[in-house]
Amino acid sequence: MAAMTFDEYFRTINGNGIDFDGNYGVQCFDLVNDYAVKVLGCKPFIGMYAWEIYENFGAQPSAARFTRIANTLDFVPKKGDIVVWAKSLNGKAGHCGIATGEGSTTWFKSYEQNWTGRNDPCTVVRHDYSHVLGVLRPKEQANITGKAAKQVTVKGIDVSMHQGNIDFAKVKADGVKFVIIRCNNWNSAKNCVEKDPYFEQNYKQAKAAGLDVGVFYYTWECSVAGAMRDAELCLSYIKDKKFEYPIYFDLEWQKAFQQGRQVCDGMVRAFCDSLENAGYFAGLYISRSPLQSYISPETAGRYSLWVAEYGSKCNYDGLYGMWQYSSTGRFSGISGDVDTDICYEDYPKLIKAAGLKGYPKPEKLKELDKPAEAWWKHGDKLDHGLYAVKRRMKALGYGYLDLAGGFGGGTEKAVNDLLRLWGYKQNGEIGENFVRLVMR
Repeated sequence: MAAMTFDEYFRTINGNGIDFDGNYGVQCFDLVNDYAVKVLGCKPFIGMYAWEIYENFGAQPSAARFTRIANTLDFVPKKGDIVVWAKSLNGKAGHCGIATGEGSTTWFKSYEQNWTGRNDPCTVVRHDYSHVLGVLRPKEQANITGKAAKQVTVKGIDVSMHQGNIDFAKVKADGVKFVIIRCNNWNSAKNCVEKDPYFEQNYKQAKAAGLDVGVFYYTWECSVAGAMRDAELCLSYIKDKKFEYPIYFDLEWQKAFQQGRQVCDGMVRAFCDSLENAGYFAGLYISRSPLQSYISPETAGRYSLWVAEYGSKCNYDGLYGMWQYSSTGRFSGISGDVDTDICYEDYPKLIKAAGLKGYPKPEKLKELDKPAEAWWKHGDKLDHGLYAVKRRMKALGYGYLDLAGGFGGGTEKAVNDLLRLWGYKQNGEIGENFVRLVMR
């Protein structure tokens, strides 16, 4: 199974531009290929234009992983479908995106890039069905529906000043893998929010014990402006620290719920967006009942959820990454009760792979051959060596190549398709390393 679910993936990249192949900037094809690899766990699609992944479906390396479904009068894309537009759109390029699951027979929404042709980052766009060829529907739906996300579990706890001094080495030895630490507290005497007096100690000692660490910030605010102030305080408390788990907005203040869904939605988005803009992985902690009453499905689906519901199961039907199932846990190293949690997502892997705060950014694709070292490039005339390489590429399945011509658009397309397949930057040029790989 791929590392990321549909919801986790788009929570991470929505609003950002994905340049999967390191060539031509942010394109619709880049988003679809990044999604295919990271969510569906299959090989990237090949082709020069977006429409080719539908029209030349049988030639795709992972065709067996999809069902091709045509656009008909009663057709509605499902969540996770790869939607493909015809070459009649955008001149001859077409377009592609990933369906959100929202829509009817007259409209639908999809995640996509470069819709306006200005290298637009990933965003949700509403469409009618003009120019739509159809979809490629993944046969394996587990990472799209999230139903398989709860097969692997990790045990953790969440703590604050109320637990006093904690021996985290003993906690870890008792089977705990992660700890979510409260970073703030209400000072009744000063009538204001302050840093939890045990936060620094808990962070340092949990890290020293080898536990993965996240944070939660409890809000006493009742407005979007208040949530923005909370975000500023939280960022000041966690500055210069490294986390393997999300930074959660803890929403359980009854006065906030009394303001209604619109205000609660706005508070969550204000806090979490501020944390994301600062480079952190943000999430929402909330009990199951108020989650269903005061948080819209759109907001619940936008951020990583940590749901509290005590008992033998969590009855929330949506996708969530963590479940707080008890407030009376007992572990070595802690005097008294402690909240206990089960995590279903590999947050450390997600956060590190995304290069979030404190972790190095992922390296861009390397060039197989540098431009200065190219033997042949677009515009070069045919010679014996180029002919041999083109003949080999044609034998590998790139049947559209004209063996009699020089280095034109067809040759460049074949070269880039192979570079993409091999995991290198598509610079459209043939050098020594390319020749060695293609002729082996």
